[in-house]
Amino acid sequence: MSTDRPVPGVTQVAEYLRASQSTIVSLLPPDVDFDRFTQTTIVAIQHTPDVLNADRQSFYNAIARAASDGLMPDGREGAFVCFNVRDNNEGVRRVVKWMPMVEGIIKQLGKAGITAYASSVYEKDEIEVWNDDNGQHVKHRPNPFKDRGPMIGAYAVAKVGERTFVETLNRDQAELIRKSSRSGDSGPWRMWEDRMWQKSALHRIKKRVPILDPKIAEALRDPEEDTDLGPALTVVETKQVVPAVVEDKPQPPPPPPGTRRPTGLQKVIERAKPQSSAGAIGTATDEGDIF
Repeated sequence: MSTDRPVPGVTQVAEYLRASQSTIVSLLPPDVDFDRFTQTTIVAIQHTPDVLNADRQSFYNAIARAASDGLMPDGREGAFVCFNVRDNNEGVRRVVKWMPMVEGIIKQLGKAGITAYASSVYEKDEIEVWNDDNGQHVKHRPNPFKDRGPMIGAYAVAKVGERTFVETLNRDQAELIRKSSRSGDSGPWRMWEDRMWQKSALHRIKKRVPILDPKIAEALRDPEEDTDLGPALTVVETKQVVPAVVEDKPQPPPPPPGTRRPTGLQKVIERAKPQSSAGAIGTATDEGDIF
């Protein structure tokens, strides 16, 4: 279902992305298209406009971190999440952090040569977990065409060479993780509980497998491990999650005058401009993928 609700500020961010094209392209891996990345970012804002009310520099840092990770802010590979941060000089302020999600964590583990996946388990599923000399194993037989009952757990599997690792998470364990999370009462835990259970299992298993590349290890860091974070802010109830980034990422510099904007992003900017009044910037939509 579409809506005509305006999203003030989206045009400024679109212009910023266009202006910072050369820097963002330098951060993106060769297989990630600039136009697709920036258009996904604009759609993310339209689905979660609260990011525009946070510290703008932290949002630009989050965008840079997402680009550096080579992940899309689409709620599957990663998301923008708003947190409160304690600041000795200014008290508490609202910032945006880039948070890799299930598909993003799996993709980063793949870069380290580790094959991984995660799945939710429901009451009527058949599941068996066992150990042998080659590691841990799981056999999961869900029936997607019948009522599977309530969700009772999740698991993650990682394969390194010939060895298999399995991490399981039951409802009680997932609830303990949710309660200890700064975003446990809002945001992704409320909107995408199954993904957060899977993500928690993946974060557990990543600590058990060898990751030698420090850049990949940093990309897999859970932003909630940051000690300066306060409780997460409530995310607008729309179809999306949002990212997080540490604030040590420099803001991409302004582009040289006369830089041509890419055709794909130009269309996004034009669509984001007011249609009838100066106050109507951008249009949010509930159609398409979940964010």
